[in-house]
Amino acid sequence: MIKEYDDNLLTNINAAKAFRQEKDAEMKQYWVENEEALQTQIENTTKAINTGDLVSHETATDVAIYQLTQIKNQMESYKNKNQTSAKQYKNLYNEKPKDNKMLAELESKFADRQKIWVNLKSFREKNERWMHGEFSNLDVEEFEKDMKGFVGDCGVLKVKMQSIIKESKDTVLNQLTAEVEEIGSKLPIIMALGNKDLQARHWKKIFELIKKPYAPGSSLTLGSLLTTEIEEFKDEIEEISGNATGQAQIERSVEAIRKKWTELEFIIQKYRDSKDKFIVGTVEEIVQTLEEHQMNVQTMLGTRYVHEIRSLVEEWEKKLALISEVIDEWLTCQRQWMYLENIFTAEDI
Repeated sequence: MIKEYDDNLLTNINAAKAFRQEKDAEMKQYWVENEEALQTQIENTTKAINTGDLVSHETATDVAIYQLTQIKNQMESYKNKNQTSAKQYKNLYNEKPKDNKMLAELESKFADRQKIWVNLKSFREKNERWMHGEFSNLDVEEFEKDMKGFVGDCGVLKVKMQSIIKESKDTVLNQLTAEVEEIGSKLPIIMALGNKDLQARHWKKIFELIKKPYAPGSSLTLGSLLTTEIEEFKDEIEEISGNATGQAQIERSVEAIRKKWTELEFIIQKYRDSKDKFIVGTVEEIVQTLEEHQMNVQTMLGTRYVHEIRSLVEEWEKKLALISEVIDEWLTCQRQWMYLENIFTAEDI
């Protein structure tokens, strides 16, 4: 009876093992089929990234970015399927599966293709603002930073996309590079024109160069400037802009001197124990400041930028000289008064 039970149990166990092996084989075959299907989908999507509308510069940027959004959604689906597949593999083979290289390649190529189209859209939008926005509002430092970013990205992407570009399959990156280089070639003159130190007298000179009437306060755009013959006078405009910067530094220095003298005060103190007699106290700080400012003014007068604003600097040269003379006369008079005051207030006189 017991032997018969054991035989039946063994038979059932063997049958269960055989059933499990059969099911394991079916599951493994099912996993292989699903994995092959997933890899095929990934491969087809990878090819789609570098074909069709996405490699043609004639495609509208919004259309291309929409297609890339669709591909991104597909990638998310592939990632989820890959995670599920990895769990199934571990359960079936009791080991961690290898990384999905095809999925990693898809993500890399997608990132590059997306970078190209996003940069093209961003550059065109910014270029529209640069060219047609009010020129006085253009932040040339931000403009220069943006341009360096676009130039750098183009260089990196060219290396990554080299094989596709050589085969003339991709015209989008070439188009982006051409548009960026066109503005980049004008960067020096744009930076010179965008100098915030340029004043009306400098703009008048610039407009005289291009033989155009200058109307202070009128609306001005970068696009309207670049459509003139202004690039022919790049060197002259850069010199005018450099002079404007040098003059602005001098003007700021003069303003700092003016402001300092509005803050300085002479120290007035009682003379001995007198209630109604006062003298000037120490003038050490004032004299030190005076000497420093006189030295600064002489330095300004020696620079090549002072020509147009010489009268401003010379005005302060005279003011400082007058201050020095007044202080000298004041202190001389005070010393003499103090000497004589001691004599005439003596009890024996």
